[in-house]
Amino acid sequence: EDRVFGICLRMMSDREAALDAVQETFLTVFRKADRYQAKAAFSTWLYRVAVNTCYDLLRKAKRRRSEPLPETTDPADPRSADPLESAELRPDIEKALQGMIEGLADGRPDRYCFESPECCW
Repeated sequence: EDRVFGICLRMMSDREAALDAVQETFLTVFRKADRYQAKAAFSTWLYRVAVNTCYDLLRKAKRRRSEPLPETTDPADPRSADPLESAELRPDIEKALQGMIEGLADGRPDRYCFESPECCW
């Protein structure tokens, strides 16, 4: 168990993550003991299971990492350099989008001209 912990600690670089990896390693060994082939020493197979478990956990941790969302998710109007002017356009945009959504629910055409909310083809 100490050797497996040493391997996991070197790979994971974190004590808690290494302890989780050791536990997962022994669970995997228990579940897949029937797959062990006596061609090599048991310690060699155990080492390989530990390394693969660490790789799996590192991949999972990498996928979970994400950047925090910005405080505001409203993009500014690219045509407007003034943020206040962009904010003034927001009600018009929301009204146009709401009209499009209602139009889809009513079975009206699903293509709209973005120049004017009334324009469709």
